[in-house]
Amino acid sequence: MPFKLETILEPFSGSEDFGLWLREFETVAEASRWSARQRSQYIVLFMKGSAKDIARQSLDEMEDEEDNDRRYAHVVRCLGQAFSLKTHEAWELLTTRKWKNQDTVDGMVAEFRRYLRVLAVTSPLASEILLREALMACLPVEVRKAIEVFEED
Repeated sequence: MPFKLETILEPFSGSEDFGLWLREFETVAEASRWSARQRSQYIVLFMKGSAKDIARQSLDEMEDEEDNDRRYAHVVRCLGQAFSLKTHEAWELLTTRKWKNQDTVDGMVAEFRRYLRVLAVTSPLASEILLREALMACLPVEVRKAIEVFEED
């Protein structure tokens, strides 16, 4: 049975971070070898609710534009302006995020690095410390205690 990459991409509703969702969309688009024209059309199809309205409106604004890369970039820019994280939201997510069963350490690290970029943390040492502390804080208590036992040695 053939496997379609786009079946693993959840539609974007606007309730999650657009930057993280866009990364997944770009991965699927790259693997599927979509052209810029296809990306600008498919991104609208992968939207729900107000996000779909914004995507459709921004695509309509560029209907006379012949350059498909510019059309796609305009749609992404409009969605990013509407749904990207604000500094206070990134801080809240970084400091209050809890571990979910489907989470992976790599996924959490990528998510937290995105928050650190929004917060403009550029020092490698500060990033490492904040990343470690945020990751430890989100882990279940029993996992955190087991890690702390190893750190004592």
